[in-house]
Amino acid sequence: KEGKSIPAQMSRAAIHQYKMYGLMPIGDTPRRGGWWYHTSLETRTKWFGPNGGGDTPAGRDKMLEGKAKKYEQMKAAAYDEKVRPIDEFGDKMTHEQHIPIMNGLVNNVEGQFQVNVPNNGVLPGIPDDVAVEVPAIVNKKGILPMRVPPLSKKIMMECVLPDWLNMERTLEAVLSGDKSMMLYGVLEAKETTSYEHGVEVLDALFNIEPNEPMKHIEDINEHFSWPKNW
Repeated sequence: KEGKSIPAQMSRAAIHQYKMYGLMPIGDTPRRGGWWYHTSLETRTKWFGPNGGGDTPAGRDKMLEGKAKKYEQMKAAAYDEKVRPIDEFGDKMTHEQHIPIMNGLVNNVEGQFQVNVPNNGVLPGIPDDVAVEVPAIVNKKGILPMRVPPLSKKIMMECVLPDWLNMERTLEAVLSGDKSMMLYGVLEAKETTSYEHGVEVLDALFNIEPNEPMKHIEDINEHFSWPKNW
């Protein structure tokens, strides 16, 4: 219908990725895709429907409103004796996997689910210590990943390996405290338009007002520093 939002899974962006790679993207993958799906709200509207999908400012606000409402429902169900959880949440299982996975581990109600686990040879071409999302059988024996066929070279070179390298760079930046590596990550993002713009963005991120959880962890400015030759 005109003006009606489109699920990301069936958006133009998802179908376009299917045409590009020969496999249908699932989960959060359709929402991400390439930078060319996200250059402006008008562009996002073309690829994700009339409201631009859930990753626009309006979409984020709607998601946060939903989480705030759910939080209030959870508090009421936990602390208000007059509130019955079934009245708040219904008696139908959602599409989320968390409870069925726990049910499989604890009560041996076996099922097949998508899980995030260390690769350990499950997905060819990825190091063993990198987490991958793959199908697995879950029962009282644990989470038993299923080996999957190798992905095409095109998908590996254009999608998976660049993401893996970006993850390794970010991890090394955090472990080493090298601020120049953080700057590189910002410059690699398509949102930055020049070197100077990248420096400005990094400075803004390092000087953001800390929220409550951030007050209890190491100060980012104490952890990161520029290299001695900078």
